[in-house]
Amino acid sequence: MGNKMMVFFKRDELKNCKTTRYNRAAVIYRFKTDKKKKYIFQWIIFIFILLFRLLMLTIFSLAMTVPQF
Repeated sequence: MGNKMMVFFKRDELKNCKTTRYNRAAVIYRFKTDKKKKYIFQWIIFIFILLFRLLMLTIFSLAMTVPQF
């Protein structure tokens, strides 16, 4: 669904700039770079969440094994 919408939006953008071929290339390049940035950001968030979960699991497991303070 998201991909289809992206493609439609890209096509509209290409229709809008009826100038040079260079301009079209620039538009396409901008879309590609935006997508890459977004994916990198998602991966960073994903890794942080995984690390946080591991940390919490270790803390809870230690708390369970060690008797009450």
